[in-house]
Amino acid sequence: MKSILALTFVIVAFLCTYQLVESQDILLTTLPTRPTAQPLQSKGGKEQPVGKGRCSKTCRTGPNCEYHYCYDHGTCINNRCTCYDGYTGRQCNSPVNPCQNGGTLLSNGTCDCPMCITGPQCQSHYCYNNGNCNDNVCTCNSGWMGDHCNTVNPCPTCTTGPQCQHHYCYNNGNCTNNICTSCNSGWMGDHCNTVNPCQNGGTLLSDGTCNCPMCTTGPQCQHHYCYNNGNCTNNVCTCNSGLMGDHCNIVAPCQNGELLSDGTCICPTCYTGDQCQSFTIDC
Repeated sequence: MKSILALTFVIVAFLCTYQLVESQDILLTTLPTRPTAQPLQSKGGKEQPVGKGRCSKTCRTGPNCEYHYCYDHGTCINNRCTCYDGYTGRQCNSPVNPCQNGGTLLSNGTCDCPMCITGPQCQSHYCYNNGNCNDNVCTCNSGWMGDHCNTVNPCPTCTTGPQCQHHYCYNNGNCTNNICTSCNSGWMGDHCNTVNPCQNGGTLLSDGTCNCPMCTTGPQCQHHYCYNNGNCTNNVCTCNSGLMGDHCNIVAPCQNGELLSDGTCICPTCYTGDQCQSFTIDC
């Protein structure tokens, strides 16, 4: 009986001691712990839990939800992006190419335009109004003028002036598409209105001298190479009877013969006289 009483006393004392220790927060016995709260990530003024699988409906991504799902270039609803102007892609992370007409977007953000296209975004054709472009140089259609064929030309082809009062090629020069293709003799220049000192089709050189065509000569190409109706081939004269010299401008003392160094003539068969001037039938 005494043993039972002693055991009961020990149990009661243990329970009292356990309650005292618990009340004084010095309990050393391991007990189940409360789950730790997740760290929070701010978005749009609202806190969102982070961690794998916890930001799938918050429009954010990354191990800690640190990346905006639409890269700040679009609006996200349930992780679906509606991109702002200038961006495209599933997550709005690809810039739209602003370069038009086949232009290439460079790394510095500028556009490299193809030939005959111009503008910051290659938005303009180099030659307006169906002008023809070759190496960024325009050939304008009738009625248009200017570097880009965007200025109205009120004058018909081959006329010019405020009131179209002037012919494009003066002095009866030949004109094609407002270009003087050839000026008449004695004239030169873009409009055939400058006097050409070089005659007979000669060309004025940059040093002021004349480049004469074949069979003409002189400072201004004013002389025919073969005088007295001599025949000229490659600036070599074939003279008519009674004439001699490089330009057929010297009277030959031997009309039908060969002049010797002593000044006498050797006449061919059937010709006689001091200058071989007489023809003899009976020879």
